[in-house]
Amino acid sequence: MAEHSMQQSFRNKWFIFSILVMIAIIFLFRSMLPFAWSGHLIPDSHATIRFVPLAGLEAPPGFTLHGAWTIESEDPRIAGLSALAFNGDRLVTVSDFARHFSFAPPQPAGGEQEVFVRYLRRSAERPMPSWDAEAIAHAAPEEIWISTERHDALWRFEAASGRMLEELPVAGDWPANGGIEALVEHDGDHAALALVERRRIAFVLGDNGPRRIAIRGDLGWPTGGARMADGSVVIVSRTIGAAGFSNRITRLRQEAAALVATHRVDLPLGLLDNMEGIATAPLPQGATRLWLIADDNRAWYQRTLLVAYDVKADAWP
Repeated sequence: MAEHSMQQSFRNKWFIFSILVMIAIIFLFRSMLPFAWSGHLIPDSHATIRFVPLAGLEAPPGFTLHGAWTIESEDPRIAGLSALAFNGDRLVTVSDFARHFSFAPPQPAGGEQEVFVRYLRRSAERPMPSWDAEAIAHAAPEEIWISTERHDALWRFEAASGRMLEELPVAGDWPANGGIEALVEHDGDHAALALVERRRIAFVLGDNGPRRIAIRGDLGWPTGGARMADGSVVIVSRTIGAAGFSNRITRLRQEAAALVATHRVDLPLGLLDNMEGIATAPLPQGATRLWLIADDNRAWYQRTLLVAYDVKADAWP
């Protein structure tokens, strides 16, 4: 009798679990429908985005919150934003389905902007496949780099037209959804970098192809990277647990054979905020403004969040 009761209890729990999984799949599919069915059908064109100020966010110790906004739009292409970088005085981003646009950094009060959304293409006739674009960097004002997961590769594009110039496959022993998530631009003394999300490795991007180096220190899962004015590297990363996302910023020193973590800052954000991009802008007296963007995964329960923190040179822990 007791054994029968235990079996029945197990069946009931398994049934409830199955129903919850089915509900989750349905909600996920519904959240993807507007983009999947209408976003791909919209040609390159303008879109209106709104920066809605967000109250209640705090800054980490030593940091100052410059501003925080949700990015909102009726255009289904403005979703799934997975990367952030500067090109001149404008921020540039790319969605996981290879939609690319730039915008002016918003003022704390927010406001509207009209942006031109371009689909990155292999050629005039061949769009990028839906291979999960994850990172962006400007190699030059007229040229951008994109990394993709699932089809692990680096892609070089002409910024003005979105036309592909080169594809560089990058193979590794990481999970299908754990490849290159962060790109860091070169400067006068340091080569560009590509960081892998699910392995503690990075690639130095030089004329002779990618060169693999190690990462020393705990970064979590890197999801975005940028170069500081002094040549050091700053990474935004995440961990995922039962309670949701935990996001952090880590500063690293770039050496010949490794990236070495030197500072870590935990970000007091929401449990569903999935930070996936970071860009830096120098401020007077050696300070830096850090811009970060969260990917909403095209899910109704997440948000596209843009946050800007100011940090003085001596305020890093």
